[in-house]
Amino acid sequence: MKLIKTLVLMTIFTMTSAHALVCNGEKRVTTPDGVVVQKTLLETIMQGPELSKYALDIDEAYYSVTVHGQDITSMITLGPDYTTGNLSKGSLDKNGNLRLSYVTPYITYILTCSDR
Repeated sequence: MKLIKTLVLMTIFTMTSAHALVCNGEKRVTTPDGVVVQKTLLETIMQGPELSKYALDIDEAYYSVTVHGQDITSMITLGPDYTTGNLSKGSLDKNGNLRLSYVTPYITYILTCSDR
């Protein structure tokens, strides 16, 4: 009985959570031979009724998304000191998507999220 109550509470908690997003971090490196793409799903760090957090490291690039109610803070920062990068505060577009990019001469970092 206790297990059933726990499962019901977990289901309700998940249903009332802040936006459940699927987010990807992508690193595109331009070389003389073409473009090398590395794309990885962000890990769900925390998901609650008002706050969700997703994060990922690809090499020395840190991708982060924090959802607080309807507000989304997305960030791409570069190592080794993680003080260079891009930060955006906003919300999903009308199609339920979000995109943030950081471009250097040979490397493009892309963070994409979708609520589907």
